[in-house]
Amino acid sequence: MAAPSGDVSSPPWADIPEEMVDAVVEHLDVFSATRLAGVCSSWATAVATNPALSFGTPCLLMTAEDGDGGGGYEEEEEDTFQLMDLTRGEEPVSSPALVWGAREQWWVGGKDDWLATVDERGDARLVNPYSGRRIDLPDISPVAAKTRDTFGRIVVCDTPFDTAVGIDWYLVIAVVPTPAPGLLAIAAGGGGPGSWTALRNPGGNLFGYSDAVVHKGKVFAVDTSGSVHTWDIRGGVNDVEPTELSQPPQLDVDPDDEFERRWRLAESADGRRLILVCTYGREINCAKSSGYRRSTFEYTGFQAVGVRLYERDVDDADDGWSPVLSLGDHSLFLGANCPFLAPIVNRDSSSDAKCHQLRPNCVCITDNQLFRSQETDTDMEMFDLGEENFEKYPYRSRKLFHSNRYNSFQTPMWFRPMLKNYEQLE
Repeated sequence: MAAPSGDVSSPPWADIPEEMVDAVVEHLDVFSATRLAGVCSSWATAVATNPALSFGTPCLLMTAEDGDGGGGYEEEEEDTFQLMDLTRGEEPVSSPALVWGAREQWWVGGKDDWLATVDERGDARLVNPYSGRRIDLPDISPVAAKTRDTFGRIVVCDTPFDTAVGIDWYLVIAVVPTPAPGLLAIAAGGGGPGSWTALRNPGGNLFGYSDAVVHKGKVFAVDTSGSVHTWDIRGGVNDVEPTELSQPPQLDVDPDDEFERRWRLAESADGRRLILVCTYGREINCAKSSGYRRSTFEYTGFQAVGVRLYERDVDDADDGWSPVLSLGDHSLFLGANCPFLAPIVNRDSSSDAKCHQLRPNCVCITDNQLFRSQETDTDMEMFDLGEENFEKYPYRSRKLFHSNRYNSFQTPMWFRPMLKNYEQLE
């Protein structure tokens, strides 16, 4: 129970017992509970220590399951999604997530407490699900034809913050897949409308961009062939010539297997090294029956077989790509979100850690394709780098849910709900 406050100026509700605050939290989604913590320091403590809330835990932000209605909200409420906690045992634990300002929009990126979204017209913005704040991103029309499909992804590099340059300073990269070979555009805002600037494509054969990050003041992008290019934007973004890093090593797999490869980028936990991630597998022809208009459709799927990680110090010209054999007690989370490494804590001490869907020393990947089919086979893939039989069975994959809400389907994305600075509230 919260201790009585000795400050006569404290609000009368500050001394409400924590048990009552917990009872209120049971009827709130995670973002509303965070706003509740801003009332006073005692409430913040009660919210922060509530075991039902997954603060700091990597969760899947995704469409609410059919029939669930997002944990008590009406099913037709288009702002209501769910956060799926995969650290509590064999079955995931779902919590409602009411994302204000996300109605009729799709998230195409995110970092920390901000989401990047796009609507049917192709207008993009940053949305804070805690406060409901929205920051419109510049019009993409000057550099690419603006449609709903223009943005393959928006990489949020710097989330909005106040600087001497202006308020709400941000830095984002747009991965524009069409027309081939695609392009990268960068936008920085703060105190004005801003604009997108297209980065100069490398010469020669470019096979389309697979992923991009900002690392040590430079933009790094990997194309679908595994080639990594970099643009030094520390002196500005106009007319920057790209350079190419040395090719990554050949996959240490059976050379007789003709694998397809998927490439992504990330940073090491200390920010000192660039990480190149390669998932390899085979494209397969699939056919599924859909309840939507009672139709059957065919599509090409990707069946993963394994994953390999490489890293290098980009400041050292003599340092090439080195294999990453272990992530320790951390796991790497990739998808539409800004990639991050996070420690994994077993939140259900009564069960075997091997039964948990999320474990340490894993690479956890969600699809980063914006408008994919609702019938895709996998919402999340986890590759365990520590399994004894890793060389033979280097991954495990499980479909977590199926949604037939065709128009509101959202690609699952990794998200860590946070409760910031609650100890500083008075």
